[in-house]
This record gives sequence, C-alpha cells and structure tokens, in this order.
Amino acid sequence: MHATTYESPVWAQTLFAALLGWVAGTALQIQQAALWQLWVYMAFVPPGLMLIAAAAPKKRVDRMPLAWRGGWRLQACSLLGAVLLACAVTGLRATVFLSDSVDPVLEGRDVVVTGVVANLPQRNEAAVRFRLQVEAAALNGVPV
Repeated sequence: MHATTYESPVWAQTLFAALLGWVAGTALQIQQAALWQLWVYMAFVPPGLMLIAAAAPKKRVDRMPLAWRGGWRLQACSLLGAVLLACAVTGLRATVFLSDSVDPVLEGRDVVVTGVVANLPQRNEAAVRFRLQVEAAALNGVPV
C-alpha cells in the first residue's frame, strides 16, 4: 500500500501567507509605543498593494519564470504585502481615532461643558447614554 502525498495549490499557500502577514502586521503596529505620522502609514500602502498584486494568481502559470512557479516567492510577496497593508490600515485607523480624542492636558481635570442633547437617551444595565452636541467647554473659566 502506497501513501499518496497531497500538495496544496499555490493559491492556497499564498492566501495562507497573506492571512499570516495580516495578523503579523496588525500585531506589529499594536506593539508600537507611539504612533507615527499619518504620511508614514500612507506610504506603506503602495508597496503593500504592489506586493499583493505580484503574488496574485496568474491565468497562465506556464508563462511565469520557472523560479516563480514553486510558490515560495509568491508566498513571500503575499506575506510582506499583507504585513505592510495591515500595519498601514491599523496605524491609519489609530491615527484617525487619536485625532478625535481628548487632549492629554485635560485628562483628570474638571471641564465645564455646555451642549445640547442631540439624541434620545439609551438605557442599559450599567448607565444611561446620550449623544451631546458640545457648544462650549471651559477649564477654570478659560475656553478649551
């Protein structure tokens, strides 16, 4: 009795490399101590897309160079492209959310906020939430 070996298709290996790269890129960005500038993350997108495009399955595999048919270079392109894209997307998202956050100087201090309730209150077990449209904010009588 002979055991048959099964070799997974190149596209499956390339997809697995891309998924692994996406997780690795997200994890790398999350481990950053401080966020980079927005343009740095945007600069990761074009090379990431080019690497993913280079790893995309081709209709005519026989026209590919012999060294590329094995798939390990396709997997490397897919992995690196996904790392760059995931790092870029995660960093861009974090940068956008950071721009909407409270100034660190104001954290832990009492700020007087004047506004209008913009939506009906939502009740749950822990609290009552409502959307407040801020008209003014002041710290010790000084507008912030």
